[in-house]
Amino acid sequence: MVEPLHRASRGPPPPGIRGRIKSDPSLNVEQLRRHPGIAERGPGVQTGRMMTASLISALLAVAPAAAIAPPAASEPEVWKLAAKVNTIPAYEVYLDRFPEGPHLGAAVEAYHRLGGPIFTVAPPPVVTTVPPPPDPCDDLLLAQDMSRGDSPEARAFIDARRSNRPAGFRAYLAGYPSGVCRARATRILEARKAGALRFKRVPGLGPLAPHRLGALDLTADDYPAPALRAEETGRVVAEWEVAEDGVVEGCRVVESSGSPALDETSCRLITARLRYDPARDRAGAVIRSADRMSIGWTLPD
Repeated sequence: MVEPLHRASRGPPPPGIRGRIKSDPSLNVEQLRRHPGIAERGPGVQTGRMMTASLISALLAVAPAAAIAPPAASEPEVWKLAAKVNTIPAYEVYLDRFPEGPHLGAAVEAYHRLGGPIFTVAPPPVVTTVPPPPDPCDDLLLAQDMSRGDSPEARAFIDARRSNRPAGFRAYLAGYPSGVCRARATRILEARKAGALRFKRVPGLGPLAPHRLGALDLTADDYPAPALRAEETGRVVAEWEVAEDGVVEGCRVVESSGSPALDETSCRLITARLRYDPARDRAGAVIRSADRMSIGWTLPD
């Protein structure tokens, strides 16, 4: 059973591997300014060292000089702020974060009253049974993961994927302009560019904490094969940055499970699956922030 301690999504997650995911609340620049280096406190949340000094310094460097109120995070706080700003973009942020929130009706009514377009339901996706064509990038990465050779190109792409920063993928493309993973790297960069255009400044809507859009749902299939064969279990604590487009970057393990496979898989899944509505400063501009999570890996039945 996957049981987030501090859930960002609605409803119970589906059954998966027998273990627990414990999520600490999202960090933000203002909380780091007031309490550098310690965890945000809340019911059931562990306290302890949260971030490296370099990341704290980097986040504080972009923080406003003046102290401000703690950022809004809960549904009532975000609704109150959106209603105060009373603009279409403000209500869009509320609806993105809380699509089934208790103020859904009031938000939609205000959104339409201000001239927002009518919501439309997208058609269901077309289901096809045709398998996708083989991807040579997958073959390259699998060979590297299975230690069937050591490819500098594979290591360069894996490093870029691990950090998940645009600069890493650009460095890969510069080093391997005809590489087998060039199409995938290009698609990732195009998606990041489009994502950055989506999150625009909403005057007055801030400060806001980052909001996790869904839970990290794990199943038995996510258990890494090497750890399963060795019957390895353990608890992984990871932390990462949330970029201005809501994408996870720079995931790192701060408390190891003792299993390299479990540690690596934890950050890989966090990076691939978690997305956010990003944090905003007092002026309503998106800013970088940070989050952390504890994952307990126990062998599936």
